Amino acid sequence: MKPIGDFESERKTLLDKATNLIRGVSELVVGVERVDDLPEAVRILRGLREVCYENLNIIQHDAMILRAADWIKSKYYPRRDVEWCWNPRQTSKKGEADLHGKVAGKIVVSAEITTSKNAKGGIGKKMTQTLRKLNDVKYPGRRVYFVQTEDMRRSAEAEVKEEGYEIDVEIL
Repeated sequence: MKPIGDFESERKTLLDKATNLIRGVSELVVGVERVDDLPEAVRILRGLREVCYENLNIIQHDAMILRAADWIKSKYYPRRDVEWCWNPRQTSKKGEADLHGKVAGKIVVSAEITTSKNAKGGIGKKMTQTLRKLNDVKYPGRRVYFVQTEDMRRSAEAEVKEEGYEIDVEIL
């Protein structure tokens, strides 16, 4: 895991990446209102994929990790100095959460984050795996699963209740 240094610097880096992504998309689709030629449509889609594919989700995920850290600090540790570590770009190793916070060198919170809209199909399976992973004893302290939608919150809470996990589900 990588320590989160300056939160504002990390936010600025993510904003720069998002701006570049938006600029790249704009350059591909400016003036395109209708495409009548399939090869041309495929060319545009290929360009969009090159510009967007990885970064579209990763930028949102990393920004949400920073929001989660702020939320956790304000809710649980407002008067404590918390050292934050994260796995930006979704590069967590087995046994590592997206985010954890330490107080006096001890991990007090481990969190996973999803930017998915609903828990249907493969996303539902991934949510189940992530909750199972987060519930593992390797994750010390409070465990929190952060979601962005009411549908994901309901699905995650149902899974947590059904499995008897000690995980808080929070919507950001």
